[in-house]
Amino acid sequence: LKAEARKTEEDVIRNAAVRAVATSQGAREADWVGEFLKHEDADTRYAAAEALSAMNDAGATRKVENHLSQEKTPWIGEKLK
Repeated sequence: LKAEARKTEEDVIRNAAVRAVATSQGAREADWVGEFLKHEDADTRYAAAEALSAMNDAGATRKVENHLSQEKTPWIGEKLK
């Protein structure tokens, strides 16, 4: 899944893979999921932020907070509140 998420151009597949890894592995994969906060696709950034928020982990939450201070797409921050 991780390799597929990195290489696919299909946002639905990428976002599902990000969510699946985050759900199955939790905070152990927070760094990997966090990489997708920098993705060019807004839906992917949202999927990563949502997945990190669901981890209930202080480090994952910090990643989301740090990202939201720089996020240029307003609806992402609004949906996460």
